[in-house]
Amino acid sequence: MNLKIVITGSSDFSLLASKVLGKLSIPNWIKLEISEHPIESLLEGGNIELGQTRIEPATIIISGEQSSKMIEQRLNTIVVPVKIIESEVLVSLAKSTPGQHIAIINYRTRFENIDWFAKQLNLNISQYSFETLKEIYDVFEVLSKKKIDKIIGGSYACKIANDYGMKSSFLYSENSLREAILTAIKFLEIYRKEMEQAALFKTVSGVNKSGIVSIDEANKITSVNKIVEELFGLSKDKLVGQNMERWINKEQLMKGGNDRQIIFTVKHRTFIAVLSPVYVAREKVGNILVIDDVKEIQKKELSIRSKINKKTMKAQYHFTDIIGPSEALNKVKKTAEKFSRSSAPILIQGESGTGKELFAQSIHNESNRNEAAFVAINCAAIPENLLDSELFGYEDGAFTGAKKGGKKGLFELAHQGTIFLDEINALPLHLQSKLLRVLQEKEVMKIGGDSVIPVNIRVVTAANEDLMESVQKRTFREDLYYRINVLQLIIPPLRERKEDIAEITRHHLNLWEDSQSLIMPSILNTLQQYSFPGNVRELKNILERFQVYCEGEELNEKVIKEMMRQALSPKMSESFAPLNLSSNSLNLKEQEDNLIKAALDKHQGRKDLAAKELGISRATLWRKLND
Repeated sequence: MNLKIVITGSSDFSLLASKVLGKLSIPNWIKLEISEHPIESLLEGGNIELGQTRIEPATIIISGEQSSKMIEQRLNTIVVPVKIIESEVLVSLAKSTPGQHIAIINYRTRFENIDWFAKQLNLNISQYSFETLKEIYDVFEVLSKKKIDKIIGGSYACKIANDYGMKSSFLYSENSLREAILTAIKFLEIYRKEMEQAALFKTVSGVNKSGIVSIDEANKITSVNKIVEELFGLSKDKLVGQNMERWINKEQLMKGGNDRQIIFTVKHRTFIAVLSPVYVAREKVGNILVIDDVKEIQKKELSIRSKINKKTMKAQYHFTDIIGPSEALNKVKKTAEKFSRSSAPILIQGESGTGKELFAQSIHNESNRNEAAFVAINCAAIPENLLDSELFGYEDGAFTGAKKGGKKGLFELAHQGTIFLDEINALPLHLQSKLLRVLQEKEVMKIGGDSVIPVNIRVVTAANEDLMESVQKRTFREDLYYRINVLQLIIPPLRERKEDIAEITRHHLNLWEDSQSLIMPSILNTLQQYSFPGNVRELKNILERFQVYCEGEELNEKVIKEMMRQALSPKMSESFAPLNLSSNSLNLKEQEDNLIKAALDKHQGRKDLAAKELGISRATLWRKLND
């Protein structure tokens, strides 16, 4: 739609318009047209012809004060009149010679201050007004019989004066026409702003995946987007004009407050809407409803949850998350920080629960690969028949049940980043040889594929047993061992760095800041005597249980000790008797065996629940049972 200003009038008016426009800076989005239109055709009641000009809703016409009202009535559009400024007429009169006889001819209007001004300057001034073509000619018939020195009037009056041989002066000035043009520009700026807002709303409502309904103060629908038509199963023509109270009761729509949620039903489908009031100059003019299908929201929520719950390919932990002041731990952290600056393979060894993945993620985040993926996989947690496809991927149709289009393997997904292979000692021998090839050639081949895919990855592996022993037992390839063991990181168990227990405990009991002075001495003494076969993971589990047990209890030293005793051995019964923590008669292996037996007894032989109780993986429990 063109935003346009049309200036129309006599030839003198058009010349004045051209002169004024040459001195103004008009926005380039406004189209300008000048059209000559003699006033006599208006006075005779004839049709208004503006040449080739098309009058659209965004067209503003500028015309003389005499013709603007008639144009506005006949074209039903906005017309800005060029007003005759009385002060400028007075200035013109002040330049006249005293004694002159001057006639002012104006359409319908007489100037109030002219007569008084004429007396002060000793001027002979007569004022005449007209409404029809006949009346203006009658005025000139009268004036022709008098001695008139000058005529002041509009363009048509000046034209007739010339026909009668009289001197004339044009009433309209540059200033008055400039003011009219600036007023028209302001109108168009406001109109353009409103059009932009309307287009923006239309675009937003069009691309929005939610239904959008606008209603007025009477709750009648004024507009809907395409989504609403689909949701309600009704066309826009049938919806606009309907009262929203047909589906939502009036009390809910009229209730005060901003951004309220409303649940309603249309054709047996349940929807949820957010209602937001719309204000113009602090006056409420209606509401906007943003509508969604409840079932679709539930589907989206399930989709989002499934994505969140999948193993992320982003390392979350940094070295600052590894807690403990002990010299042994800090020495390992410093070594790991050095390793992060290299791309060589790293083998992390340590008992279950010592934080091997925590170190692996911290190394990745400290390395120059930290912007790329961190892919972690527990080799003991995935069935052997699935490990191959998970690690290396497969092509479309590679085997029965293969995903259409194939699937990328974890090595390919980790390209430019880090892959962490936890419990690598559980990797089958045939896959160990494939892994060795990946490390040597830096390329993978999918199952069912006939081409190799180059990969640039850093491999970090972890084992919770001595891999050299596995090599000697021939359950782990020697060449692979030396390939992954370029850099070695050994994490000491918690029993060898008991000074870390206090800081880890304080960190995980930070919700009880007010009670720590009471709690800490009582529980640290007990914890320091325990061997923690499950290491840091077990300590965290114990502390979490301890917090739950203490909830609602009136804490004192005796209660705290009892709660901690229960946290260390959750079920005090014959089938799961508490450990004699101060006993030195059992070695570490015997204590671990007792814990495993007690956990299995407690859960009637269910290994998944026993593993959870012990704070270890099911695969680790199986291995310990086999041992």
